[in-house]
Amino acid sequence: MLRRILICFISVALTSLIAAPRILAQGSRGEVIGVLRVTGEVYVNDSPVTGQVTLFASDAVRTGAKGAAGLTIPGRGMLTIGAKTRISFSAGPYFAKLESGNVGIRTFAGAKAIDIRLGQFIVIQETELEAAAKVTRRSDGSAHVQCTEGTVGIINLSGPQSPFIHPGDSVSISSAGEMQVHQVPWAPANTSNLPQVSNTKSHKTAWILLGVAGAGGAGAAVALASSGHKTSVSPSSP
Repeated sequence: MLRRILICFISVALTSLIAAPRILAQGSRGEVIGVLRVTGEVYVNDSPVTGQVTLFASDAVRTGAKGAAGLTIPGRGMLTIGAKTRISFSAGPYFAKLESGNVGIRTFAGAKAIDIRLGQFIVIQETELEAAAKVTRRSDGSAHVQCTEGTVGIINLSGPQSPFIHPGDSVSISSAGEMQVHQVPWAPANTSNLPQVSNTKSHKTAWILLGVAGAGGAGAAVALASSGHKTSVSPSSP
């Protein structure tokens, strides 16, 4: 009986010793931040990876000339990593640091921002609604940020200028840390091509197509007869 207990104890102890390095290694890498799906030449902590791998808060990702990766971040959004990109992740005040290359960011509405550090700048998103951006950083430290959806902010840690941009707007950052904002000019709606409805009593019929989002999502056509007869309105599809 004593021998059997001793054998069980030794077995448990050996199992713990074998598993300990793996557990300690994962623990030292921080918390899990998401699942990385890769294609082509991709490295995590300088080790080549294929398929999909779990990414931790202290990991670093590097892609080759024909490599790319997509990181799904539960409850927050997605991060796409382009070719020739170096990015490191952090458990600190920002999510990741882009060393060079290009990434795409998309955050869910109401989620925590996926903030990316670019030297003295941090790219953040307003997350009341979905937000998306394309971020590029060159080897000389210059960078470019373009907002494609929602509202994106570029926080300057060394100066007062911290603009927030909207879809189509972009920000260029020089290697010296100088920032320039490029905004899409606002233009009033062009009404010159809209159909004109005559107010005169003629026998002509003016047809106006109205895209109405009904319960079925179908459009409704409204016919206005200007001949003095009662105006007829076609009902929307049930």
